[in-house]
Amino acid sequence: MKLMDTRDMESRFGLAVVQCNRAIAPTGEPFVQLHAAKLGATEAETDAAARKAFEDYAIDRSGMLYWRIKPEIRGPEDMVEPDLWSFYMRLLISDKPVITGEFHG
Repeated sequence: MKLMDTRDMESRFGLAVVQCNRAIAPTGEPFVQLHAAKLGATEAETDAAARKAFEDYAIDRSGMLYWRIKPEIRGPEDMVEPDLWSFYMRLLISDKPVITGEFHG
């Protein structure tokens, strides 16, 4: 597994990295999962697909970027299937305020 460089993604939003085991962000909204897998892809193609998925999600959104799980790329060495590449991330982009006193990570 390899963590993607997310500086370009993060530069567009306020950033909050959330280390928790909850499906709900500090705003009370659910985190969003972005993921895909493709046989025969390359690492570069998988990275590009992950960035496109992020961009598609980020369209018309503003506020804070909350990472529950920063983008991960998995290659054949991480997978059961040879030649399978995948990406996975959990995040939320929201302009809603943090719910004070109710979020405990």
